[in-house]
Amino acid sequence: MKQSILILLSICSLFPCKAQKPVTAKQQNKNENFTIYDPKASDDLKKTYLHQIDSITVPSDAILCPCNRIDLLLANNELNINYTLKDLNLKGSIKNITTTTHPNIALPSISLQNTIEESLFSKTNLLLQTKSRQVKQKPNDLELYKNFVFQYNDKNLPAKVDLYLLDSLQPIIRLTHVYDYNDTLLKMILMNLNEKTNSTGSEINFKCWQQNGNYLILQNIFNPQKNKEQILFVYNVDNNLIRKEKNYIDRYKDQQHTIIKYFYDEKKRLTKQSYASNNEKESSFVTIKNDAYGNIIKELWENGDYNEYQYKYDAKGNWIWKQKTVYEKNIFNQKIELSSKTTFENQIEYY
Repeated sequence: MKQSILILLSICSLFPCKAQKPVTAKQQNKNENFTIYDPKASDDLKKTYLHQIDSITVPSDAILCPCNRIDLLLANNELNINYTLKDLNLKGSIKNITTTTHPNIALPSISLQNTIEESLFSKTNLLLQTKSRQVKQKPNDLELYKNFVFQYNDKNLPAKVDLYLLDSLQPIIRLTHVYDYNDTLLKMILMNLNEKTNSTGSEINFKCWQQNGNYLILQNIFNPQKNKEQILFVYNVDNNLIRKEKNYIDRYKDQQHTIIKYFYDEKKRLTKQSYASNNEKESSFVTIKNDAYGNIIKELWENGDYNEYQYKYDAKGNWIWKQKTVYEKNIFNQKIELSSKTTFENQIEYY
């Protein structure tokens, strides 16, 4: 459900943009520091994690602009927090969806717990709450509960997201969105509110550019306990993601640089994803087939592994039953064999 806010902000052309010289993301941010939201963190700890990582290069003809495309800024966030219905490819005005997941029905010898997730939406399709729990299959199984509660400001922009676990009355994690007076998203702050832990936080800072109709978003992500990373998202004129470049370094200074490219057909449906390192040479890829409703029915990897999807739809064209079947190569006989089969059931209530 990670997708666009219904009330979109003005496009970048309404704000003054300035031309810039050829620049790299590293140069663009060389004088910026990430705030560590941990009063207990020592100066040594701060210095350890404030080192720069190798740069992600921004095209030389890109024009620096305000980060006011909230729909795109929140569409692909590394925190996997979702805001609206769009990426579910669902139609109509939906009040709530209850999704039940039945994992690995192809292998009854492996007992996995079913998951039930319920999402509640406003009449303007903004996500208000998502509750999920794992259902006990055996007496010793744990029943895990998660509850995300979403709050918005007076312009229907996300203000904060609180996470509750089990039966807690107070949130343990909070994600706060910080805007300027033009409703430009400046950063997102993730805080651990559990008083029993060292309350450290992560911060995501944003920079944006326009380039030949494309919209570029650079995320600088810093977590003082784990890693620092940069991610560059590139969207085309149809607002489809066409490139994701990620540079990641962990606390031991081990670094990974990956590039994912996305390809679409004339109906703007995703047909291929390719994966490469920083030399742009393709290392793997997956081709994708879609049905008439725009849902994926097959994913085929270059090594022969593949996933198949089947659906049943309601009168509005929304899927109410889905099955995902995974086929993988057996490492011993090199044959493609059934690996797992998972079913999903959607109960949808409309306004």
